[in-house]
Amino acid sequence: MEAYNALRNEISRFVDITDNEFEKVIPFFRKKHIRKNRELVGIGDADRDLAFIVKGSLRSFTIDENGRERVYKIAFEGDWIGAPISFSEGVPSIYVIEANEPTEVLLISYQERDNIYFTVPVMERFFRKLVDGYLTYAIRRFTSVTTESAEVRYLKLLQQQPEILQRVPLQTVPSYLSITPESLSRIRHNVVNEGKLLVY
Repeated sequence: MEAYNALRNEISRFVDITDNEFEKVIPFFRKKHIRKNRELVGIGDADRDLAFIVKGSLRSFTIDENGRERVYKIAFEGDWIGAPISFSEGVPSIYVIEANEPTEVLLISYQERDNIYFTVPVMERFFRKLVDGYLTYAIRRFTSVTTESAEVRYLKLLQQQPEILQRVPLQTVPSYLSITPESLSRIRHNVVNEGKLLVY
C-alpha cells in the first residue's frame, strides 16, 4: 500500500479526496518496476501511459542526428512523467524514458484516465492541475535555456534541484542544462573556486 499512499498524498496536494473516492481510484493504476538503465518508453513506442514515480528516478530524452542524448526532464519521487504527444494522440514517441536507478511507478493509461473522470469526478480537476503544472514547467525550461547563461542554469540547478547532481550520472547533466561537458567542467571549477551562489 506504500505506493498508493504516495499517490494519495500527491492527489491531496491539489484536490480534496475522500477515502471512498480514493478506493475507487486505485484500480485505475497499475504498478511497474523498472531496473536501472532500462527503458519505460522507447523511441517509436505508442506510449499511452502516464507514470507517477513512487521510488527512484527517470529521465526523458530524445536522440539528435549525431546520436547524442538531449535530456528534457529528470523526475524523482512524487513527479509525473510521460511522452506528452504520444500519450494524448497515440502517435509514436520521439522520447525515450529510462530509469536512472531502480524505479517503481504507478501507471495510468490514456483511456483509464478518461474513464476515471466518470467514476471519481474530482480526478478531472486533479489532472487538469497536472496539465497546468506541465505547461508551466515547459515554459520555464524553454525560457531558461533561451535566456539564461550556462552558469546561471547550473547555479539554479545547485539550489533548486540538487538531487540531480547526487542521484543522476554526471554525464547526463550537461545535456539537461543544454551545455557541453567542457562548459560544465569549467563552470563547476569556477563555482568551487569563486564560491558563487544565486539567491532567489
